[in-house]
Amino acid sequence: MKKMFIYTAIITMLAIVFAQAAAPTYGTTDAVYEYGGKDYTIAYSAFDTLVGVDSTTLVSNRVFNPDWQYILVRNAITGTGSDSVKIEVRCDALDSDGNVLYTVAVDSLTSSAGEAIFLPVFGTVIGSKVRIKLIGYTGNGGQVILNGFHIYKRRPVVINKQWR
Repeated sequence: MKKMFIYTAIITMLAIVFAQAAAPTYGTTDAVYEYGGKDYTIAYSAFDTLVGVDSTTLVSNRVFNPDWQYILVRNAITGTGSDSVKIEVRCDALDSDGNVLYTVAVDSLTSSAGEAIFLPVFGTVIGSKVRIKLIGYTGNGGQVILNGFHIYKRRPVVINKQWR
């Protein structure tokens, strides 16, 4: 009888633990994404060239809508240094007058292939305005030609539907 009680208690505790565990992705979003399309185009083709330790500003004093999430999408990088790309993507949170509040290193570009980068606007970058910069941090002597940059927007949407 005592063993039966212990086994029942263990099974009950395990059932409670497994019932409490949920997939973290559903727990944090519980939504589907609505894509708002292209929000801003920085360049369709060759935009700028970085040589060694250099920088360029992609977006300056931009006011973003807090209802959306933003994704920076870039085309492939070309040039004589495209095989050894080392570029930091940085967001500066600015106040309403354009003064820098703080800086967040968002991601690194280490490949010449195109990619998409989530911009943490209203996440870790909170300010009235935002400046997005690319900062090269290698002095390999080659040049990196930046091609095509766009900012897309999306937002999580919860769908409530009664099934009949």
